[in-house]
Amino acid sequence: MKVLSVLFLCFNILLANAQCEGFEAPITFTHPTCPGFHDGSVHLMPTGGATPYEVIVKNSMDEIMTEGFVLEAGWYYTSVTDDLGCEILDSVELIDPIEIEVESISYVLPSDGETCDGEISIESVTGDFDILYYFWSPDPHGISGEGANTLSDVCEGVYNLTLSNEIGCSTDELPISIGPLTSFNEHANQFNYRVEQNNLVIECFYLNANYNLLIAGIDGKLIHQSRILKESTNISLPFYNQIYSVSIINDNGIVWKRNIILLD
Repeated sequence: MKVLSVLFLCFNILLANAQCEGFEAPITFTHPTCPGFHDGSVHLMPTGGATPYEVIVKNSMDEIMTEGFVLEAGWYYTSVTDDLGCEILDSVELIDPIEIEVESISYVLPSDGETCDGEISIESVTGDFDILYYFWSPDPHGISGEGANTLSDVCEGVYNLTLSNEIGCSTDELPISIGPLTSFNEHANQFNYRVEQNNLVIECFYLNANYNLLIAGIDGKLIHQSRILKESTNISLPFYNQIYSVSIINDNGIVWKRNIILLD
């Protein structure tokens, strides 16, 4: 009896395999156009087997999704069952393109608060793009467009930058604050700054007095204070994606001041 049962089971398996032979359900898919978009798609195209087909697409939360162009990045799990009960299981991952981000900026500061001879240059941008468009506001010379990474004749103030690639994926508006290269007194040329590995580095040269470094946020709230010694000093501070007011003072008042933005 056991032998007959095993033979019957094997016959059913062979019959099921024969019934399901030729049943296929290839997947076609498209990734989201831009980071965060919900325009990805998963389509199944079953052939063979016995119609009608039951097609189910679920996300990683086991929620049934509409088959079509409404999907965000993530894993999707598919099942296709024909009228004979043959089932095909599969999965696919939709991936966002790499987000466009400004990596580094260089400046030529205006000579003073009344002169528009400054410059803002976007030195490095990361992300998925073949062509990059720069949209500046304000835009003194109407240069916004493809490859316009340098804004010249800049006055003191805030300049907003939006980047977009060739298919319309764009960044949030990035405010860039630029202040005048004001010489408060004879000590002003003893100080410089640079951005290095996402840190603000204040360089001090040949000091002949003691100085204090003050760093405040755009709201004026003091967030850092330290003493600078007479010898040359470098100070690294890891601040990201904000505008900072950096001042150096001695007993006579402010001797150096800049508005600086650091990006992560």
